[in-house]
Amino acid sequence: MTMKVNLKNNTNGKPTVDLNAELFVDIPNELYINNIISKRASELEYNALIKTGRINLCDFFKNPNREPFLKVLISNLGKYGRMMFDCPVKKGKYYLKDFYMEASALPSFTPPGDYRIDFTVSRKEKDAYVQIYRMQWYATVIN
Repeated sequence: MTMKVNLKNNTNGKPTVDLNAELFVDIPNELYINNIISKRASELEYNALIKTGRINLCDFFKNPNREPFLKVLISNLGKYGRMMFDCPVKKGKYYLKDFYMEASALPSFTPPGDYRIDFTVSRKEKDAYVQIYRMQWYATVIN
């Protein structure tokens, strides 16, 4: 997989993300995702607020209500381009254009502050899980 990410401010001054990715092989049904949402506690430290266990991504696509945070994220990603939401994930080109997480997508009780969202994607090989991708997103919630 290759991926290019561009951060920019749109015409309204909102920070947006453009992402272009190319997947070179089909990915079978045994793809898993973990995510951790953390809030900044100090200059160098984030405290985990929400952790998901290892989620089979294909099972999630079939029943997104099991994971509310991922459901919100995936539904927002789908508005801004072509992403992979079916299994098996097919090789090809995927993109986001001017992605912006709408405030209405966040739970109303989300306090203002700096957050980090860690995503880890792995696949199962024999009896072990092998990490194939890791990404961190940083965000600031303002009331």
